[in-house]
Amino acid sequence: MKERLKALLKAWTACSGREGRRILLLIPLLVLIALLFLWQGKPRFERSFTMYGDRALDSSYRAKNSRARAAEYRTDSVRPFLFDPNTVDRDGLLRLGFSPKQADGIVHYRQAGAVFRTAADFARCRMVSDRKFRELSPYIAIRAGGNFSKPETGTDSVREGRIPVQDSLFLFDPNTIDRDGLLRLGFSPKQADGIVHYRQAGAVFRTAADFARCRMVSADRYRKLEPYIRIDSVVGRREELLEKRGASDSVSGPVELNGADSAALVAVRGIGPLTAGRIVRYRERLGGFARIGQLREIEGMTDENYRRILQQIWVDSSKIQKIDINFALPLQLRDHPYLPERVLNRLLKYRQLKGGWRSIRDLTEQHIISEQQAEKLSPYLCFRVQ
Repeated sequence: MKERLKALLKAWTACSGREGRRILLLIPLLVLIALLFLWQGKPRFERSFTMYGDRALDSSYRAKNSRARAAEYRTDSVRPFLFDPNTVDRDGLLRLGFSPKQADGIVHYRQAGAVFRTAADFARCRMVSDRKFRELSPYIAIRAGGNFSKPETGTDSVREGRIPVQDSLFLFDPNTIDRDGLLRLGFSPKQADGIVHYRQAGAVFRTAADFARCRMVSADRYRKLEPYIRIDSVVGRREELLEKRGASDSVSGPVELNGADSAALVAVRGIGPLTAGRIVRYRERLGGFARIGQLREIEGMTDENYRRILQQIWVDSSKIQKIDINFALPLQLRDHPYLPERVLNRLLKYRQLKGGWRSIRDLTEQHIISEQQAEKLSPYLCFRVQ
């Protein structure tokens, strides 16, 4: 059996001398091809995969950065403000909707000695397109007097009202706004004092036209401020109610919400002890009522009750305790009903990193609060800057 296996194996491997030499040549060639494949194939794949990963990561970063840069000066998010093209800085130009290249061009043009004496001069600047000029022309305010030197930036100049603060327009009620608010709107100290004394003498602005007729408000100033005037619909209600009510009424007059205690509130028909307590507690959280409609926000206040007490109350919003948003402690802000936790955390984080704000409009432009929240918070915030 063993001999037969040897004979069979010899028959399978038997070949002539010529065939044997061919096999001997083929084996090294196959080994060389295998080595060449291992040397070139695997390392090339590893290098190409690494390079592809790096290129993909770089392209994603570039795309993200380009979208962020485009969002900086996207025209649909631009909110123009009053500006002097001779003094507005690069950041101001970006906020007005100019691209970084255009903003740099305008700044270099001024540094080369150019002066914009009229709005038409600004329109002729090659970095300002016709469309952009039409959009910004209502907001161009070039200083009069021909003094186009470097603007004053000292705090004394701003405090005295000689230089209006840019981007300071905001929603306001001329019946309740204080002196500092009037200065931020561009009034001089003398004009602001005149308006405050006018109100203290008993004047009430029931409509925007009443504010326009005040001698401290010029026609140009009124045209700029008119879109921002928000007069509470219940202004003057106290005087109207006092005229309607007779001496025979059980209540001597309408009750003022911000000064009344629980006993005075219970005397109003439709307000019981439970509701009076809720009104007082909500008033403390708010810092005072800015308008009668805020009573609807109180737990348990029905429409029927609200209509019943509406004719017996009024609001003196000058008694509101304002919050200095730039320096208030977190504990003072946390309980305010118009500052939910998510908004408060965003506000405190931004204040810690960047500092404070000049007006409530800054808060909306930085997307810290919405326009609706700004309208609610406006009577309660003040912006003191050191």
